[in-house]
Amino acid sequence: MSQSKLCKFYLGDTIYPYPIQSIPNWSDSSLEHIHDYIQWVFPLDIPSEYNPNAPILTVEDVCILRSHPEFHGRVRGIYGRMILFLSTQDCWYSNNHNMLRITRMIKSLRLMGFEHLSEDLRDFLAEMAEVHSIDKSVLIYWTDAMKTPVYIGE
Repeated sequence: MSQSKLCKFYLGDTIYPYPIQSIPNWSDSSLEHIHDYIQWVFPLDIPSEYNPNAPILTVEDVCILRSHPEFHGRVRGIYGRMILFLSTQDCWYSNNHNMLRITRMIKSLRLMGFEHLSEDLRDFLAEMAEVHSIDKSVLIYWTDAMKTPVYIGE
């Protein structure tokens, strides 16, 4: 069986216009203004409403990727960069596209077997909610996202 586009991307092939290795080094401006990378670095098991070309995470993808150490390092690197980005942005108001990105991050981390990172993200969001008075309706989305099954490969 050949590898999916998503597996090739995560394992270093330049499938998407930007190599995965470059994304953790992007500026905050690039992370804010380039919109389609989020579906590649935090894929879901359902089609994207906003990007018909976004990859769809499958059980096979998760099983293949979890066997590669570079996958684990890349997820952690991108996660860390997104936390840094979110902590320095004025993006905590309602109806900001970063709120959708955060929901996607939570779900994707869980689906890919990174439950501990989704829990760390939840804790970070709780801190941000206090500091920035985040609307309760947004918090409900994030709480619901934490109910996403962990590791679709099991």
